[in-house]
Amino acid sequence: MASENKTYWQDLEAVQEPGFREREDDQTPEPRGFSRRSFLQASGFGAAAVLAACGEAPVRRAIPLLVPDEQVKPGLTRSFATTCQACTAGCGLLVRNRDGRPIKLEGFRGREPDERSHPISAGGLCAVGQASLLGLYDELRPKAPRIAGKDSTWSELDRRVAEAIAQARAAGRRVVVLTETLTSPTTQARLDQFVARHGAEHLQYDARSLSALLAAHEAAFGLRVLPRIDFAAADVIVSFDCDFLGTWYSPVEHAAGWQERRKPSLERPEMSWHVQVEARMSLTGSKADRRVVVRSGEADELLEELLYSVAARMANARSREGESEIAAEMADRLMAAQGRGLVVSGRNDLTQQLRIARLNDLLGHYGQTLDLARPSHQRRGDDRVVAPLIASMARGEVGVLIVRGVNPIYDLPEGEAFAAALDEVGALVAVGVELDETGARAGLLAPEPHFLERHDDLVPVAGLLALGQPVINPLFDSRTFRESLAAWAGADDDDAAFRRTTLAALAPELASERGLARARHDGFVLLEAPEARPGSFRVAALDPAPVRAATAALEIQLYHEVGRLDGRHAHNAWLQELPDPITKTTWGNALLVAP
Repeated sequence: MASENKTYWQDLEAVQEPGFREREDDQTPEPRGFSRRSFLQASGFGAAAVLAACGEAPVRRAIPLLVPDEQVKPGLTRSFATTCQACTAGCGLLVRNRDGRPIKLEGFRGREPDERSHPISAGGLCAVGQASLLGLYDELRPKAPRIAGKDSTWSELDRRVAEAIAQARAAGRRVVVLTETLTSPTTQARLDQFVARHGAEHLQYDARSLSALLAAHEAAFGLRVLPRIDFAAADVIVSFDCDFLGTWYSPVEHAAGWQERRKPSLERPEMSWHVQVEARMSLTGSKADRRVVVRSGEADELLEELLYSVAARMANARSREGESEIAAEMADRLMAAQGRGLVVSGRNDLTQQLRIARLNDLLGHYGQTLDLARPSHQRRGDDRVVAPLIASMARGEVGVLIVRGVNPIYDLPEGEAFAAALDEVGALVAVGVELDETGARAGLLAPEPHFLERHDDLVPVAGLLALGQPVINPLFDSRTFRESLAAWAGADDDDAAFRRTTLAALAPELASERGLARARHDGFVLLEAPEARPGSFRVAALDPAPVRAATAALEIQLYHEVGRLDGRHAHNAWLQELPDPITKTTWGNALLVAP
């Protein structure tokens, strides 16, 4: 019982380091004017409370703290800044704690004059981020390391991993680490040590892949990077099947920029013009000024027509005969807003992404609304690594496979082939917070703390170091991926010292206690990152073959739901109960059939 009666500060002493700084108590002030709370009070809630008070009040007993702390009043909330890791976007979080336990997640928004809102999320947070709190208290999480499905110890697990790696290297078999996009510099540094020590390989793929978008920029500009998009600077937005307000790679950031241009002001009375070309009704399509309903193949034809129309107008040439009304309108608006427009596509199709890149290049959008010099690192996975890895596994060439942050049996189209190829792998080591389909097949399971239980760091976009800090002691016997890599690489240095040394090399102010305290209070540090230098567009990268018209009688389009994304949050009851913004369905899926 003594451990259950720790004070708030005692509960955090074991997880916080020197330089830790809490935020001030974050009781949200009421907005000026007639608020929702005031309305409810005026409409009868106050009278109901008076009538309820006439009855006998329930008996409430307070359990006193064994070691009282004069600085803490039980029952009051305190707030701490950290970084959301429900996906790879890296949004800023403000965690409300009561008596040492997180109870509410909100977007990080600066309130004091010297406080800045988060550079990515600007104070917002998506539904998945808010519901990720429930995963912290999930009783189905692995509570200790497991070997062959049975609880074990870390020393025994480390011994088994070391034996498996030694056997693989002796037999000339590969040691592969398979992860989703990894943006943590300290974890990457530990992974580099592991790779160098054992001659291992690191492969990345993303279940919600943007591999075609990365490959398009690699072919067109010589840089495999993801552009950082500024929707707030766009006067005209043309979107092809891109749900950037709901499920694209940084929806909170994109929604904040998009809505900034949807609020007329005296300085800028004109709103942005947004056209959505899509086959299904998406959240983004429901907000567009004009929505064009076409099948996927017809969208390719319309994109081809738009590219020709823009190129013809720039060359003062005649438009193609039979130019459609919507293509002409989009081309005219984009031409009138050169350098202040944006064309995006959400399809993982290289041909389409190359044409989108060519349109943005012709219209001068790169360097204005699209930034390749200081790009995003939120998705860097490469689909091209998957098929060769499965083939290599099936041939018995992989001795050790370490999987972290991905669930290939579930989320890969080749999931069945991957599962079958696992029979030929010497040892499968799964690292994660939840026990998923791939983790259930693993002979060695290394449970990882929830992101609210661990120190972490991310560089989701160039020039931004986002910090994560624990707001509660680990509930189970878990260990970070970084610590597991250190153990398996034979590193004997302290994790906290290694992390601070690595981060101080990125941001020198973190070497001092004062700078570290400020960074933990803000949740992020701005970096002086070198700018990339993209080349000019390589026209030869474009496929000269014309787009073929769609001939199939039926088309099926699979998409990500706003509440569950790639499925990793499907067990979260809060998200299951969240109505889909379009279909309003809960606890299930819907088949949407076009007329």
